[in-house]
Amino acid sequence: MHDHVRAIHLALTGDELPKTQTPAGEAPPEAALGEVATRFFALEALARQLPTVAERVPQFSFAPPFDLLGTARELLIEVGVPGIEREDVEVEQRGTTLVVSGCRGQERPSDGRAYYHAELPRGPFRRVVVLPDAVVGEPRVEVERGLIRIRLSRAAHTPPATA
Repeated sequence: MHDHVRAIHLALTGDELPKTQTPAGEAPPEAALGEVATRFFALEALARQLPTVAERVPQFSFAPPFDLLGTARELLIEVGVPGIEREDVEVEQRGTTLVVSGCRGQERPSDGRAYYHAELPRGPFRRVVVLPDAVVGEPRVEVERGLIRIRLSRAAHTPPATA
């Protein structure tokens, strides 16, 4: 992440990122990883809005596609992240908002192979899903064949909307 922040700073200012000084004998402050990731995603989103940055700095994070389905008893969110493993996924529920985040590994080809073209996103991802109804209980998360499935029980049995 630090390298990416440095690249964004260089694209905006034309200067290297200033060095931070920690007083002698003191350890640098530790921020929770979730807070650092949230702030980084906000910086990335702001940087993408500036053409001078978007053209010169490759995208670091991505927002995977998702589907939101419902039945009378539950909501089902399916998030597509090729090659993801369950231990690389975090799901946090805040009222009627669900945050799905994690990191898809930076796989390097081996045995003398090299990428000639690469479109599958790699690196950190984050997707915020606004739920249509209140839910109860903990999210049930499973990962299978690149699909993250999150099941949530509805607070009240509500017939699904028809499209």
